[in-house]
Amino acid sequence: MAKSGSRRYEDTLSIYDCVIAGSHDSGAYVIDRTRFARSAPRVLTMRVVGGPLHGVIDAFSRTQGADIYTQLKAGVRFLDLRVSKLHPLSARNDNRFWIVHGPAACVALDDVLHQINRFHDEAHEHHHSDGMFRPQCVITVVRPLRLEEHEVEELAHTIQTLLKHEVYSGSASELRKIALREVPRNIVAGVKSLGQLDDFRWAADEWIDTYDVDKKVALLGNEVKRAVPRGERDTLHVLGFTVTPQAYHFVFRVLSLGLYRDTLLKTAQRLNETRLISFVQQHRDEVRRGVNVVFFD
Repeated sequence: MAKSGSRRYEDTLSIYDCVIAGSHDSGAYVIDRTRFARSAPRVLTMRVVGGPLHGVIDAFSRTQGADIYTQLKAGVRFLDLRVSKLHPLSARNDNRFWIVHGPAACVALDDVLHQINRFHDEAHEHHHSDGMFRPQCVITVVRPLRLEEHEVEELAHTIQTLLKHEVYSGSASELRKIALREVPRNIVAGVKSLGQLDDFRWAADEWIDTYDVDKKVALLGNEVKRAVPRGERDTLHVLGFTVTPQAYHFVFRVLSLGLYRDTLLKTAQRLNETRLISFVQQHRDEVRRGVNVVFFD
């Protein structure tokens, strides 16, 4: 976009006027082999059980093929993070916050925050080197899981301390009044004591619990048709272009002794490659009118 054109939209549009690319369970790009989330069944923490089942857990817990920094470099501006502590039997004195997905422990939160900082540092330098405007605000929606109230306060302090660039502290309605040019580098939602966007539902998808690609696309079509227009709300409508494995997929993977080789990433890739473009073309007007974020596995 030419500089004059970029100035027009950066000075007149807000975050609510954009369609933003996001990633679902953004931190689940790696699954730790020996650590488990606080919510994991105790039996999984036993090496004799958790070790052999790591391949199964990895197959249906890993949602991303690239780390946070690479996702941001590729254009993602919406991150979905589930945060907890490690199961005490696998923590090995590690009391940090971790990104988790189900029973799986993925990556330490401080690593993710450092990657966001790195992206902002490099994007700031590039932005000023050529004079072009590129929206660099990163929206991070955090879902604290199995955390006590004092731990949530500690989580807010950790995020505020480790993120180097400004974190938005205003309300959802005030955010509508801020032009893209003026939006802080970080918007964090879902954490009490960290600004006024303390409810993750400010930017949450309507969870459609299915692993069936055809069923998912049909239900998403119904969702966008009834979406409230952007100008009538101070929330972000998140369209979850994702799939959800069911319990029997895990069981079948185990009982097949490795013959069943499907993974969440493979199914999501089929969904994205075969259905995304046609879906957007079919529902172009509905997406433009009522969707703020489309996030993917």
